[in-house]
Amino acid sequence: MAQATRVLGGPVASEPRLQIQAPSQSQWAQAWKRLKRNRIALISIGIVLAYILVAVLAAVIAPHNPIEDNSGHDSLPPFWVTRSINGKSGEAAFILGTDGSGRDLLSRIIYGTRTSIVVGLLPTVVVLAIGTMVGFISGLRGGGTDNALMRITDVFYALPVELILILIFITIGDTPLGRVWNGVLLYIIGIAIVSWSGLSRLMRGSALGIKGREFVDAARSMGASNWHIIFRHIFPNSLGLIMVWAAFAVPRQIIAEAILGFIGIGLRPALDLKDFFVASWGRLFLDAYANVNGNPNFLASIAIVVSILVIAFTFMGDGLRDALDPSARK
Repeated sequence: MAQATRVLGGPVASEPRLQIQAPSQSQWAQAWKRLKRNRIALISIGIVLAYILVAVLAAVIAPHNPIEDNSGHDSLPPFWVTRSINGKSGEAAFILGTDGSGRDLLSRIIYGTRTSIVVGLLPTVVVLAIGTMVGFISGLRGGGTDNALMRITDVFYALPVELILILIFITIGDTPLGRVWNGVLLYIIGIAIVSWSGLSRLMRGSALGIKGREFVDAARSMGASNWHIIFRHIFPNSLGLIMVWAAFAVPRQIIAEAILGFIGIGLRPALDLKDFFVASWGRLFLDAYANVNGNPNFLASIAIVVSILVIAFTFMGDGLRDALDPSARK
């Protein structure tokens, strides 16, 4: 309680209270607080984590060998279908049915989740490394370096991703390089060649906005190098933008692999269960389309599985963008 003092002949005056202000929350704490209020984003994050868990535990979760032919059980519908178009009934042992070769569809989808998660994440990491460095260097250095890097970026930006991937797989898909990881390494290389240009433009704009800030000028006055400024100042302040871009980029890579597999020139089918990349969703789309008249549930099942993951990544990206947007602060 404040103590009172009496002034001669005057009223009683109170000593001023000490005003204690609560410490302000950090930017990441405020972003997490906003993200927690977005239920759709949280559900989407949970779905993505569930898919990743399935990919990690594929060998444990899959009920059957995904490349084993089950004689007499080909083109079976899901177990709840009593009679499909091809006249066959579902069996409890094959929950989602089988493909034209009698391979369990659920097991192939589970193993395909492993492949799709990898082809979504690894190319994104490679593109992030290339795009951020090119953009940061271009924006920080400016002048002739900026002009040269941006003209190179414009050339790669004009190249269509799917067309470049098709050309790469057609020309060197059967070489030793194309057979590494059943074609996953070649896919990563193809994505990395052309997909970094859009991100580099984004990171250049971020670097241009940050390099004029007071803390960057202070670092320069103390003799900090460009690499020090990039890793200690520009990169941390651009991390939110990078996270949002990555959340939208992963489903694009997954869809690109599915397109390649659907036209028959994507990842190579595995011949041994010891291979890490046993099945891919793109190849499953191709198999399902070939058997769509006899077992349409095959195509519906794989389409639903892929759509759920892509939509989850999209809503997660929206949630991260809203949470990390400074204009969303009250």
